[in-house]
Amino acid sequence: MSNLTLVPSRVPNDLLPSTQRLSMMTWQRGNRHGVEVMAKRGGEVRWFGHESEVPPSLSRAVEACETQGIALVRPFALGSPFDAGAWPCIAALLRRCLLSLEANVIETLTPATPEESLLTAGMLARAAAIGEWQGVVHPKRWGDHQVRLLCGYLRGDCGLSELASRIERLPAEEREMESLF
Repeated sequence: MSNLTLVPSRVPNDLLPSTQRLSMMTWQRGNRHGVEVMAKRGGEVRWFGHESEVPPSLSRAVEACETQGIALVRPFALGSPFDAGAWPCIAALLRRCLLSLEANVIETLTPATPEESLLTAGMLARAAAIGEWQGVVHPKRWGDHQVRLLCGYLRGDCGLSELASRIERLPAEEREMESLF
């Protein structure tokens, strides 16, 4: 993640029908450019991603999302299958878990070693907002079972094993709390 640069992008207003909402991220890694688009119309969320050696055309990416995008099953809940747009939903679950358990978010996200991928509180908040926009079902309580499911996503699909280990080390009595949020 350290050699990935997010590139600011703005969706031209004339690309969107009034009934559709959009989330877009563009990035650059070396000489590779990419775009990810999520479009929401009513209850349907679609995802489209593309990577190439030339910067993406935002209008083409929006059109491709509409015509070729993958339909995502939302709302996302613990135990849902991981899909192309799941990371923001998992971020929303992670953020709510840490807040519900009254864990120090910054301390929990701080990597043990410099080599570990960095996920800041700000990055988590932005990703979580996109997840909430997509649709997330939060558990009423964060017990051992719910924490294990969340950590399974973090460890397996998201590549955040060290973070999952830190969350699993939170005191067990804190993990039986009902969510206040």
